[in-house]
Amino acid sequence: VVIHAPTDRGVKGTRFILGAVSRLQAEGVPLEFILVEGVPHAEVRHLYQRADLLVDQLLVGWYGGVAVELMALGKSVVCYIREGDLRFIPEQMRQDLPIINATPATIYEVLKEWLTVRRHQLVEVGRRSRAYVERWHDPLKVAARLKADYEAIIASKSRKAQ
Repeated sequence: VVIHAPTDRGVKGTRFILGAVSRLQAEGVPLEFILVEGVPHAEVRHLYQRADLLVDQLLVGWYGGVAVELMALGKSVVCYIREGDLRFIPEQMRQDLPIINATPATIYEVLKEWLTVRRHQLVEVGRRSRAYVERWHDPLKVAARLKADYEAIIASKSRKAQ
């Protein structure tokens, strides 16, 4: 089951995803595709639980809130990650990042590979996704890191002022 939940179809690259899915279905690749739009919140969680794979976005260059939500549920996520932006995150976060990278040009091949020859690896990527969210998106840990950053900035400015 492949899910796509665009908040804005243009921003998320939905047309590329729909094209790839249509092509895969025409070729007989076994998949159920669910486009989550206008679905009541009570139903959304049920749909997310059914998913094996979320395609988040193909244009922005980083994952969003829906990707974090699905990773927290132990699901695999396909998303465009801009390689140059990885230098802005901690090295360990880069190493832990479980996102399956895809662009408009590669989405068909990426989905075909992960829905056929690598299908058995989706569970393991989902497990790594859950661990990633626990490590890098825990609100208490994020707040503690932010607090430490602010304290370091304030201490630095205090030293310069003396």
